[in-house]
Amino acid sequence: MSSLKTLSTIKETEKSVFHEKKRKIKKLFLRNTSKRKDVTSDTEKYIEATLLNSPSITITDYDKTVDEEQHAITEQFYKDSEQANRFLRQGDYASAFPLLQKIFIQDSSNIEVQYGIGFCYEKLKMFDEAETVFRNCSDFELSSFTKTLTAPSSQSNYNDRDYTVKYVTFLLNNDKFSIKSDEAIKRLKFAAVQMNNVSAMYNLGKILINGMYNVQEDFEEGQEYLKKAYAGGQADRAWAVYEKRAKKLEKQGKLDKIPDRETWAKLYRE
Repeated sequence: MSSLKTLSTIKETEKSVFHEKKRKIKKLFLRNTSKRKDVTSDTEKYIEATLLNSPSITITDYDKTVDEEQHAITEQFYKDSEQANRFLRQGDYASAFPLLQKIFIQDSSNIEVQYGIGFCYEKLKMFDEAETVFRNCSDFELSSFTKTLTAPSSQSNYNDRDYTVKYVTFLLNNDKFSIKSDEAIKRLKFAAVQMNNVSAMYNLGKILINGMYNVQEDFEEGQEYLKKAYAGGQADRAWAVYEKRAKKLEKQGKLDKIPDRETWAKLYRE
């Protein structure tokens, strides 16, 4: 575990990695031109001198070297990605983790890679680190949605990759973060109401109708969210949650009659 790096540590290394790549490119260039007699130990001066003064060595040579290096980096990037996914499918999170870190250094804006790192943190029981990463992913999703509201191509339905729902699920299922349950419900409501996220509708309805996670039970509001989830494509799951809870309330004499599935679904209030 001690060898695992945090995202902040990874970001701090990006600059040094860039300079290392630059050094390798220059080294490769020198290797390709090492037969020249005017090679010096000063790489910068040598490259400048050869590019400016030699008719046989042009900027194209340097560009070609850069292309070769970039091709090698890209090829290794895809190999690392494939291997990381293979480890994740096998449940070998300790092996997937360093590869995802390596990929993140090269592509720190990739939210899927960042979520993958958080997923590994969770599986490796590094819950504080996982919470930080999952929160970042949720913040990114909420921020991206907010930006679409002012964009010409904004859409009314924005499900993205459900990072907010996943973050909320992580918080609510870990007693360590019970203090953040209010924040979790707020995020879930935003995703359900503002983003029309069907997964959020389903989860929020399930929580409200059953009074889970210290949230006050609200059967009516809960079933409304479940009906929205039903209409949004999660019909079987939504009906199953409603029916199970309704049967318990019926036995307790708190519900007169359970409507059939189609009737219940038609009662969905816009």
